[in-house]
Amino acid sequence: NRALSTITTPISATVLNIPFANGIKGVTDGLEIAPDWKATSWWELKGNYSHVHINVRPKPGFSDTTTVASDEGSSPHRMATLQSQMNLPHGVEIDFDYRFVSRLPAQKVESYQTMDAHTSWSINKSFRLNAAGRNLLQPHHHEFAGDNDNAVGIRRGLYAGITWTR
Repeated sequence: NRALSTITTPISATVLNIPFANGIKGVTDGLEIAPDWKATSWWELKGNYSHVHINVRPKPGFSDTTTVASDEGSSPHRMATLQSQMNLPHGVEIDFDYRFVSRLPAQKVESYQTMDAHTSWSINKSFRLNAAGRNLLQPHHHEFAGDNDNAVGIRRGLYAGITWTR
C-alpha cells in the first residue's frame, strides 16, 4: 500500500483591470443617389453620388481628441462615380469609369479624381484582345495613409492581354 500525498505549489498571479469604454459620441447623416440608365440596347450609364457628414465629440469625462479627428477625417464627405458600358457590334466592348473622392484630412490625402478605361475585342469564340488603363487623369495620386502615416501613392497603369480558350 502506498500512501498518497498531495503536494501543493502556490501560484502567483497578477490581475490587471483595464477598463475599455467608448469615449466618443456622435451622429452621421448623409445622402446617396445611384441612377442607372440603359440609353440604348448597347449602352448603359451608371452613376453614384454620396455625401456623408460625421459629427463626433468626446463624451463628458473623456478627452480623446485623436479618435474624434480620425473618425471625422477618414471618410470622404463627397464621392461620385460615373460609368459608361458599351457593347458594340463585332464583339467590341468599351467601358469608362470616372471617380471623384473629396479630401481625407486624417489620412493626409487631398481630393482627387481619376478615370479607368477598358476595351476588348472578341475576334472569334476562342480569341479576345483586351487593353485597360487605370488612374488615367494623373501620373499618381494618394488614396489612404499607410504605415507611419505616409500617404500611399497609386500610379497610373496600362495593361494589355490576349485570352485564348479552347
